[in-house]
Amino acid sequence: MTSIPAHPTIRRIATLRGHTGTVGGVWFSPDGQTLASSEADVGNLQLWDVRTHRRIRAPLTSAVLVFQSAAISPDGETLITGGADRAQFWQLPSLRQSGRSLELSDHTLRPFDVVALSPDGRTLATGGNDGEDLWLWDVASRRQRGKVLTGHEGGVDGLLFSPDGRTLAVSSHIGDGVVRLWDVESRRQRGEALTGHQGGVGAMVFSPDGSTLAVSASVGADGLVRLWDTATGTQRGEPLRARTVGVSALAYSGDGKTIVTLGFYSGLVLRFWDAATHKERAKPLELARLSQPIAFTADGLTLATGSYEDHGIRLWRIE
Repeated sequence: MTSIPAHPTIRRIATLRGHTGTVGGVWFSPDGQTLASSEADVGNLQLWDVRTHRRIRAPLTSAVLVFQSAAISPDGETLITGGADRAQFWQLPSLRQSGRSLELSDHTLRPFDVVALSPDGRTLATGGNDGEDLWLWDVASRRQRGKVLTGHEGGVDGLLFSPDGRTLAVSSHIGDGVVRLWDVESRRQRGEALTGHQGGVGAMVFSPDGSTLAVSASVGADGLVRLWDTATGTQRGEPLRARTVGVSALAYSGDGKTIVTLGFYSGLVLRFWDAATHKERAKPLELARLSQPIAFTADGLTLATGSYEDHGIRLWRIE
């Protein structure tokens, strides 16, 4: 269990250099000790040791596809990458391919743009931004679990399992951002869709106990973050108003008492909120100029930001 101090500060702990093109995505392992990063336009994925700030092995490259999403298993032994028409499995730290890839016979679809791994590492969720379908796969057998989950208008842009793995949140980035909650075991949607996230969904995060889902709007001058009861699908209290141009990243502290928002104003701005009262509880911190992509560790204390200017990845620590 980790908490955020009453008067937090931010410290840059390292700059990771190795990418020559625009960084397209960054993903922490569940324990926060490994970071995967990919380039936006070419098949180049790199792994980093967060403690030593060094690259792990040579980059993983592909002449066929871009690595658009990635997930690391809870035991730290497997990397799963998603891109266009396939999801691939790699041994860690060797980065040797592990078993067969996941592919569908209809190669006109892009069902693996987004991948998410359940907390127990047994189920993989995949979807694409050009279709309305969502797939669940058994990681061990590489077989599909149950029926295809349909109806995600605007495609699948974000996937997130709850901490207990029983709920899957699915977001669309288009228009009045919609989030649907699915019961993983029954394959049934829980309640009505969660709507009202202006310009699409910017980020999602479950509270550590899984009872609340925080969802941000990707645009909008108020930087609204709505908090939803995952059992009833109703909104909890008033939204957080981060007063930024959207909120691109969210995190809960490990003890669940603080929500951290990261949005853009004149630069990247971190704000800290009391999870119970929804009131700002500390002075905002300005981080840097506009950077993407962004990822938090599970405890909300470490974050990684990609740079448009030099293709470096900055690691930051909240103290």
